[in-house]
Amino acid sequence: MREVQYRHIDEIVNGYNKIIAWGAGGYFDYYHKILTDRLSYIVDKDSTKTGTEKYGLITYLPEKLKEENPETCLIVIFCKAYEEVASDIEKYGNFDALDIVNYQLLHGLRLESRELTFEADRADLVLICVGAEMLWEVNGANKFIMHQNSVLYKEGFHTVEIAPVSYYTKKSEKKCYLAVRYDEAFCGIVSLEEFLQRNKEFQGVIIHSLYREPWVLEGLLSQISVRSNILYYLHDFYVICKNRFLYHKGKTCLDKMQNFHCRHCENKRIQEKNAAFHKRLFETFSIILIAPSQSTKRIAEKFFKGIQIDIVPHLDYKFEEYAKGVKKVANIAYIGSASDIKGWEEFCELKRILKGRYRFFCLGKCDKNLRTEGITYIDIGKDSIPMVDGLKENSIDIAYIGSIWPETYSYTYHEAFEAGCFVIAFDTSGNVADQIEKNKNGKVFLTVQKMAEWLGNKEEVGRIVNEANICIKNVKGDKSFVNYFQKR
Repeated sequence: MREVQYRHIDEIVNGYNKIIAWGAGGYFDYYHKILTDRLSYIVDKDSTKTGTEKYGLITYLPEKLKEENPETCLIVIFCKAYEEVASDIEKYGNFDALDIVNYQLLHGLRLESRELTFEADRADLVLICVGAEMLWEVNGANKFIMHQNSVLYKEGFHTVEIAPVSYYTKKSEKKCYLAVRYDEAFCGIVSLEEFLQRNKEFQGVIIHSLYREPWVLEGLLSQISVRSNILYYLHDFYVICKNRFLYHKGKTCLDKMQNFHCRHCENKRIQEKNAAFHKRLFETFSIILIAPSQSTKRIAEKFFKGIQIDIVPHLDYKFEEYAKGVKKVANIAYIGSASDIKGWEEFCELKRILKGRYRFFCLGKCDKNLRTEGITYIDIGKDSIPMVDGLKENSIDIAYIGSIWPETYSYTYHEAFEAGCFVIAFDTSGNVADQIEKNKNGKVFLTVQKMAEWLGNKEEVGRIVNEANICIKNVKGDKSFVNYFQKR
């Protein structure tokens, strides 16, 4: 067997003579420091930016790329719409293109192991396919994967995790690089071909909503042997639509009856192609879809008739009653990363309406450009306090989980539940609304105005919050999923 040559992402980037940035907007402002010393200039389609200077770099129209040699030049994409930009770049030459978000995540990693450090029985090896942001960013999916890995280790399994690197070349020679971890030790970057030199047989496979480079799955699964099952976890709805949160241009993709508005969407053909690709993938490789909630399963069933969809919870816990004894409801907190799909704008509006009546907090990540006065910001994450501790230490009475997309599963909901908080949410929040209805530990609203109206009656709020005297304890990762990988 040939030795696999793992690389650091910088070894790949440093192989080019010239690096050019595509995009002179907010992404560039946020990420430019990582590569400023190596960038030659910026290109941007917005002609009003042509000739302007940012951080010592001149901005040109993309036509400037026609002067470059695609063989020795790398384009780094500083934009949210990575795939669309990668297609645009092809108009100017067969350049390689790298996504800055993926690069940023991988650039900061230290190689821990270039070799498989254990002699694992292949019947004990589980392949996990995941996006880089799920492995190296603190979010709900990351927490779930860490829980799941710990369960696998306790059950005697080893894991090899692969995250496709968003790295494009001309379509006829599309490369695939994978970031690889063995038992959570980062090995480095390899090509798909190099990975398959060493890894061909697995007891089982877990795929975590791979919305970056999903085409990798077809080539990978067709060349490996799987002894038990392949599971695809629905952390979002990318398998249905590239608008993976089913929220587009400020509106939900679902009506009150949970029916789709696709026929009115300009992306209808892209959506149909995307859903057809995933349906073929699921059928070809007998993939089992894993929905963490009934509401997620109901939505997925509309597109994947005949595909096995099982409901498997993310967490296992016990319920406990307790006397709250809240004398006066005073503190309301937005929990999680501040974003439009999580209802950040609505939270700021809630704060404006109820100014002076409550103290408002944000427990999580919030970019400076999103911050508004009158809210106390508390960092939550890997290098700071855990969410449950943050909620307790700041005496948060009410946790706001204002998702305006149908959440598949919400870790923040369960963290709020564990901390004994009352939860407020919107009826569009999917499993959050379902859990509130099931556990009677919160209240669901149609609009932010209705939410503010209810919160305005502090006497009633205090009574209802105190009556919701149940929390969860002994919270740990659910281990029932291991049954899919039992040795045959």
